[in-house]
Amino acid sequence: MKLIKNQKLGNTVKFIAFIILLTIIVLSVYNVLKWKDTTGDYCSSIEQLYNTDKDLIDVVFVGSSHVYCSVYPSILWEKSGIAAFDMSVSGQDKYSAYHQIKELLKTQSPKVIFVDIYGLFSDKHDSEGNLYRNLLSMKTSKNSIDLVNDYFEDNEGDKSNFFYRWPIIHTRYKELSRYDFHNNKLNSILRGERIGFNTGGDISPILQFDFDPAELSDKNIAWLNSLYDLSVKEGFKLVLMKTPINGGPFFQSIMDAASQYADSKNIDFIDFNRMADELGLDMGSDFIDGNHVNAYGAAKVTGYLNDYINTNFSLADHRGDSRYHQWDEDLKYYNHEEFLNNLQYVNDLHDLHEALSSEAGADFSAIISVENTDSIINLSHDTCEKLSEFGMAYSEITEGGKWLYSNNSLTKLIDNDSSEGIRSIDLNEFDSMCVRFSGDGSVGNILIGKDDYSNRDVYVNIVIYDNYLCETVMQKKY
Repeated sequence: MKLIKNQKLGNTVKFIAFIILLTIIVLSVYNVLKWKDTTGDYCSSIEQLYNTDKDLIDVVFVGSSHVYCSVYPSILWEKSGIAAFDMSVSGQDKYSAYHQIKELLKTQSPKVIFVDIYGLFSDKHDSEGNLYRNLLSMKTSKNSIDLVNDYFEDNEGDKSNFFYRWPIIHTRYKELSRYDFHNNKLNSILRGERIGFNTGGDISPILQFDFDPAELSDKNIAWLNSLYDLSVKEGFKLVLMKTPINGGPFFQSIMDAASQYADSKNIDFIDFNRMADELGLDMGSDFIDGNHVNAYGAAKVTGYLNDYINTNFSLADHRGDSRYHQWDEDLKYYNHEEFLNNLQYVNDLHDLHEALSSEAGADFSAIISVENTDSIINLSHDTCEKLSEFGMAYSEITEGGKWLYSNNSLTKLIDNDSSEGIRSIDLNEFDSMCVRFSGDGSVGNILIGKDDYSNRDVYVNIVIYDNYLCETVMQKKY
């Protein structure tokens, strides 16, 4: 009898151990396959929220890509020490906006929440990617389940797939990449924005229309009421806004209707479309496309919001408080991206050396390769003089070779001598670099990861590697 009991106990222990092991395996696989993107390039405002300690965020901006392109918390931090956060997701619909605010309120107690009202036009997603970004990014909870129920109450689709998630995410096997297996460091530091300096070229101007409010649908009124009721219940100040967008007369009539609604509830409403001239927004230099401003436009929008917040609210300046280190890192990232944007326009070798030798340049390394030395006479004296600023002797330049310039220090990697074989260097946990000389212009003379950056038919080849983001960012040839 005792033997039977021991056998039953042993079987029970084995079964429990099996369940625990199975759970660990399932969770591990889920963490690899789960959706990790709300703005692009494996950046997720939801993950950034989860990586933020409790009760640090004072100001929140809620909305779609219009928000994360228009409002930079890094600028608010630099100007006033405001701890702001963009709770923004690409294509954010009205249901997601409401429930993502509720998700944020689980751990944060913001004084004011700005909601971009583009959700008035967004009942459903035409893009499958945006549908997944909005409905799959939050942790599974009653709130995430309520979001799925609310969304599919008004839209067709199999909501059970979004409850269980596996039927959707198991299709991602072929697209898995680095950040499915390793955390993207940006999700530990960014505050929701997506920084971009590109310009869109020829974009039609934002037209100004007479105030002519349309009639809001019952669904849109219900959404605005839900935001207002939530603000009263949770004790935050609600501000409605519309970031700059090149809309037409119908679009503006809905904005005007929202303005009327805001007046009826004593809610502030900021219509950046009607302020385009006041802010000096330039369609040629301040926009990525007709719907999104770039970093230059964001500086104008965020600058206005900084003044508005300081005028209407008494918020603490948290600069210098170590608990807010993520905002310091967010500002560092903005400066990093600004430097990188400017670096792409630096072509003179002297100016390139000056840039890489600066404080901001410390985040970058340069692999310098000089080949085709049989024709080195074609390399001008001016070019040789400027290369020598990196620390090379003139005789080394004329003989050719490969060097690594990093932190104002030059290291010779290899001569142009095939007998030296291959020199391999681990740049970080993700990338390694291999250099060799198998003949002038040969493929494979410079490899970073699996990508070839060899000279081919040029004398001087400089490959810029971003040590901060662990990626090759540009190649300059002379």
